[in-house]
Amino acid sequence: MKNYIRLVEMLSAELGALSAESEKEKQKITQNQQRLDRLEQLGLDNEKEKVRQNQLRLDNLERTVRAQKREIDILLNAAVNKDSGVKRFNFLDKTTNSQSGEDAILAYVVSRLGIPFDECTYLDLGANRPVEGSNTNFFYNCGARGVLVEANPELIPDLEKVRSEDTVLNCCVDTEDGVQREFIIMTDDGLSTTDPDEIGYIQAVNPDIKVKSRVMVESITINTIMERYFPAAPVICSIDVEGKDLELLQSIDFEKYRPLLLVAEMIEYSNDLAVNSKNEDIYAYMKSVGYEEYAFTGINSIFIDTLALKEKWNYKTI
Repeated sequence: MKNYIRLVEMLSAELGALSAESEKEKQKITQNQQRLDRLEQLGLDNEKEKVRQNQLRLDNLERTVRAQKREIDILLNAAVNKDSGVKRFNFLDKTTNSQSGEDAILAYVVSRLGIPFDECTYLDLGANRPVEGSNTNFFYNCGARGVLVEANPELIPDLEKVRSEDTVLNCCVDTEDGVQREFIIMTDDGLSTTDPDEIGYIQAVNPDIKVKSRVMVESITINTIMERYFPAAPVICSIDVEGKDLELLQSIDFEKYRPLLLVAEMIEYSNDLAVNSKNEDIYAYMKSVGYEEYAFTGINSIFIDTLALKEKWNYKTI
């Protein structure tokens, strides 16, 4: 760690020297530009070429300064993660638990924004299993903690055992609190839902999927979960509740609770690859509340809060 800090200090000093040199060069170029204005009136081409070469020198110097700053930022982030004992994300070894690599994309964004993985809180709605298919298990293994909500009582013991430091709620995510809802458990439990119309659609597409059982589960809203369990909005909110994604997204009070990253399923159930069939209603709604689609995995979209990018990370072109 001391070697990291020493290296970063050396690079920081070098960056300072380069920045100072850059400022001097800028002053020279300003003077040269004034000179060029006068020379253009006299038609002295040789002198104009000297000024042009000076401008190229300045451009190259500024590129060097920017590259050096990026290198220092990477080293600082690595030093922070090493000092905290948090696993560093290896971009060349993307072990993923998600259905379609969503956790690798989330980890990339979080890392690029300089958020330590152990501070990456999450709300996983429709958590299903603790590891297989999970969008949040990677972060749990890195020291992060959050809330897992799963309506299927059969899956709760494994969630509580494997993700023992997470808060696990055996509830049905809905637009109302405290209502008993019938939860329909399917033989493919990832397709279980409270929506009977969704069940009819799934079975029409794939008759091999059957209703396994029905249970009554108490409902809870996303806003209530945020209020009870998060001092601030989680960094990541993952929503996977068959047939109700848009309805639940519309129920979130985005004036109060704005997850930085939000994962939502964007396709209907199908036996085939869903090509060119993204849910445009979800896309339009998320854009209307200040989120932009960062990535689409073929199944889920990952939306990012553009207001946070502007206010906290000083992004100016969004």
